[in-house]
Amino acid sequence: MKQGVAELSETAEENYTKIIPIFNYGTKDVGQSLAPYMDRAIEKGKKVCNIHSMEFNDVEYVRWIDDSYLMIGKGQFYKHEYMKARRTFEKVINKYHAPEKLEAMLWLGRSYNQMEEYGRAITTFDQLQNKLNAGEEGNKFITQMLPLMYAENMMLQKNYERAIPYILEGIAVSKDKQLKTRLIFILAQIYQEQERNNLATKYFTQVIKRNPNYEMTFNSHIRLATSLDANAENSQDVIDELLDMLDDIKNEDYKDQIYFALAEIEKNKNNDTSAIRYYRKSVATSFGNDYQKSTSALKVADIYFDRKQYKYSKLYYDSAMQVLPYDFPKYQDLQDRTLTLSRLVENITIVEEQDSLLTLAHMSEKERLNVIDNIIKEYQEEQRRIREQEQQERQSAAFSQQTMNRSARAGIGSAGGGWYFYNPQAISMGFSDFQQKWGRRKLEDNWRLSDKRRTSFSFSDDITMENDSINSDSTLTVSTDPASRESYLQYIPLTEKKQKASNEMIAKALINMGFIYDIQLNNIDESIASFKSFISRYPDNEETPKCYFQLYRTYDKIGDVTNADIYKQILLQKYPKSDYALIIQDPEYYKNLAQEKNKLKNLYKESFNAYKSDDFFTVKIICDDALNNYKEDKKITPKIKYLRALALGQLENQDTMKIELQNLVKDYPSSDVYGLAQNILRVMANNADTLSADEEAQEVIEQQLAHAMSLFSASPQEQHLYIMIVSEQNVNINATKVKLADFDTEFYKLKNLRVNSVILNQAKHMISVSRFDNKEEAMTYFNTIKNNSYVFSDIPEEAYQHFVISTSNYPVLYKSKDIAAYEIFFIKNYLDNTSNK
Repeated sequence: MKQGVAELSETAEENYTKIIPIFNYGTKDVGQSLAPYMDRAIEKGKKVCNIHSMEFNDVEYVRWIDDSYLMIGKGQFYKHEYMKARRTFEKVINKYHAPEKLEAMLWLGRSYNQMEEYGRAITTFDQLQNKLNAGEEGNKFITQMLPLMYAENMMLQKNYERAIPYILEGIAVSKDKQLKTRLIFILAQIYQEQERNNLATKYFTQVIKRNPNYEMTFNSHIRLATSLDANAENSQDVIDELLDMLDDIKNEDYKDQIYFALAEIEKNKNNDTSAIRYYRKSVATSFGNDYQKSTSALKVADIYFDRKQYKYSKLYYDSAMQVLPYDFPKYQDLQDRTLTLSRLVENITIVEEQDSLLTLAHMSEKERLNVIDNIIKEYQEEQRRIREQEQQERQSAAFSQQTMNRSARAGIGSAGGGWYFYNPQAISMGFSDFQQKWGRRKLEDNWRLSDKRRTSFSFSDDITMENDSINSDSTLTVSTDPASRESYLQYIPLTEKKQKASNEMIAKALINMGFIYDIQLNNIDESIASFKSFISRYPDNEETPKCYFQLYRTYDKIGDVTNADIYKQILLQKYPKSDYALIIQDPEYYKNLAQEKNKLKNLYKESFNAYKSDDFFTVKIICDDALNNYKEDKKITPKIKYLRALALGQLENQDTMKIELQNLVKDYPSSDVYGLAQNILRVMANNADTLSADEEAQEVIEQQLAHAMSLFSASPQEQHLYIMIVSEQNVNINATKVKLADFDTEFYKLKNLRVNSVILNQAKHMISVSRFDNKEEAMTYFNTIKNNSYVFSDIPEEAYQHFVISTSNYPVLYKSKDIAAYEIFFIKNYLDNTSNK
């Protein structure tokens, strides 16, 4: 057990960017990795209890039994099996006596803390304190740990103010030097969080004097710098110290934190320009610390956002969101802001790009080519500079490598033998080689790619081919060479049709910008500018009345009566019959319009339900009522006309339906049903009798899900099995079973899991591991084993599928052999409800 606890202290990572916990138990994965140690301790404890227990008349006569049960509970606790640990500690409390009983109460409360049952934890600690006050026998461990358990309880609830007195008490009674130093550091962090910088400075200084490990010493220096008064006399000394730390090779992996500290100092001085520079360097030098990288990126993103420099802000929000952990404070708000800025920047980019292209289009050919040639010249010059820089870096790296080879050559033969991975010096040299070539890369798939988004080849659903025959019969070659004129000329809208399309893109983007600025960013000035720009550029556009109305509404909202009246009068005079003018004249108009729209929606639903019931005559009656008696709605009306056309196809003839659909495609090219109508017309032209492929695909998906849900039932509290379905042709069945058994022996020794296999069909075998008490326990096993390189090392990814399955669903799957249906059921009922998708 001691060995396992020592391993925990080595493997549990500290996040110094947050207030560190009093005790770091690691993640659930870390807890599971301790299984070889803890299971051995638990096994020995159980052996003592089973073989040596001497209990007569409910009295245990062997003094080591209660200690053994206590050790079993601790092993379960460190494995993060808190429910099991709780039951074990309760057994000790109910059956045995002090001091083991009191220590079990301490560990029981500790378990409640980790299970987030904070009230029950406090009750347990209070009962323990009362027993100690009444004179029951405890031990030094209980006395020293009890105040820290109270503190841990408060900190887990982020009630730091109430935790402070318990931490101070823990510091006073603790005899463990390392633990005491950790408590002082936590106290300093809390005071800094509360902006009580004088106290924070005092305690961080104490930590440094106590000479802890290098990581805590380093973070104390960093925290000390960020808690410094910007106007303090020694502020420049602290800055100089941080700059010196940048040059220390020991701090190579901590540069991101040093730059962050420098940025915080500059920010406290209200020197945003310098702060941005240091925050950006922090992001650029952060490779292994995602929390720090995201924190630094968010800081610079916030500054740019406050400055209304949305393009730059969006870039750094994007950087942060790529690595931001889900438990980061206000994660959802940050995600929403990032999406808002992405939409805004997308529209700004459309306006800028299309404006530039239109400008080039209106130039003479000579002027246009001259501009493009200058761009190509700048690109070529930049590439030349890059090549020269890379050549210098290669020469410098080669010289450094030669020096390392000479100094390490003697040691390579004597530092651990022949194999590369047994030789630390060879590994170090290889690591340096890798970094020189590839830079510092995060451990992930596609690590060679600097931009992972380039691997995405999905196409927008909004894109519809104007002429499928052209697209299928001809080949369009797109030039991507930045040193070629064609790369630029191909995008320039030289025809009237293309220029019209560019202007339509700009018009749509300007309106989108206006609404994003107004509603989501509350930037009234930019919103007004966007709508005014639209009006000046496209005075005869059908959306122009909307822009006038938004300007009237915005000026009215901010109390600018003069401008509000100007745009009100323009609306009433130029567009007296528009909805916007009617809304101004009649405040109830909008309410009536909404009611009418709701009525139209209800009629559409009624007609759709009638269509599903094959009641085509009723469909026609409802659709005629909607089209004749209600004002057109550009979203709902096309859907109603689409249903009416389909109904006429059943009631009258195919030609009638064809004419109706052709009119629909012509009148509503931007509607939701445009693609469906086109598809039917295409099918009719080919004399086919099927309808929309989109509808068919959706129907298939719904049918598959319904089939899966009818075949299998959700039983999360039932016993479960882990199953692996493998291809006999590509997988060694027996070797895989051995590897699973090895995995179980190492990590689940006490579960007595059994590995079996059956033939599922002619090509596949089903290997099972049984049994787990419930869904949660089985999914823990699934999430642990899925990344195990030993088990899956020789199994091609396409040659296996694996799931967990309840004991009631297992025979259903074996009998039906419907693996696809169970995969759908598994995704819906197991993976959709976990974070490990």
